[in-house]
Amino acid sequence: MNYRKIVLLLCLCLLSGTQVTRAEKAKDKQKTEKAQKKEKQEERYVKLFADHYFNYYMDKKSAKWMV
Repeated sequence: MNYRKIVLLLCLCLLSGTQVTRAEKAKDKQKTEKAQKKEKQEERYVKLFADHYFNYYMDKKSAKWMV
């Protein structure tokens, strides 16, 4: 009798701990979207150099080749 209660309690604990709410799923989706935007932004800008006060970047979209 005690073993059944223990097994049932363990199963309930495991099931309740693994449930993910819709809010948590939405937060995860937002994080992945932000990470994708950041990756795109990092691909677009190239760091040229940095001094003590400022970091200088080049925008690949607006940069033009000069012949």
